[in-house]
Amino acid sequence: MLPLEAGEWQSFNETTQHQAELSYPSVFGGSGTIKLEVGQRELPMRAVQDVPLSTLLLDPLFNEPAVSPVRASALDAIEAYAEKVRATLTRKDPAPRDLYDLHHAASSAVLDWQNDEFLDLAARKVAGEPPTDWLSEDRISAFRKGLQTELRPVLRPDAFAAFDFDQALTTMTAIAEALKPRLREV
Repeated sequence: MLPLEAGEWQSFNETTQHQAELSYPSVFGGSGTIKLEVGQRELPMRAVQDVPLSTLLLDPLFNEPAVSPVRASALDAIEAYAEKVRATLTRKDPAPRDLYDLHHAASSAVLDWQNDEFLDLAARKVAGEPPTDWLSEDRISAFRKGLQTELRPVLRPDAFAAFDFDQALTTMTAIAEALKPRLREV
């Protein structure tokens, strides 16, 4: 197993968001880092799940997982994607990973974004945020600007090459439009 060292936890937003940087010895020499962000701005709206966590990171000598699996509490999938919708539409600094995650989940049939339960929950989460012009030209430009600097470094080359930004934006626009009438009901 590769040793991981955690940096100091930093807390933000009245201690509702936390982050730390993990470092590990890289097979390419030196060390690599993983940024870990954890946030809980409100209590979950659905039952929390106990899930196994594993890694794609393989020990180069033995071709087996470099880190043992662990169990953790997590939001269920519907609530996690509803949170991703909130982040995509309302995050102060738009992050292309949010757009990528939602589009990937929808296009691979992991997320049925037209599901009423999902849309109702996403609307409840977005309704609690300050009003913004969700997909303004400035926000779209910020998403686009971050593709090379924020998204490319965290994806495998084939996944980044396959990502269709315009199609992802079309998906997100459709989700945003589906939320609008539900926001009036919240």
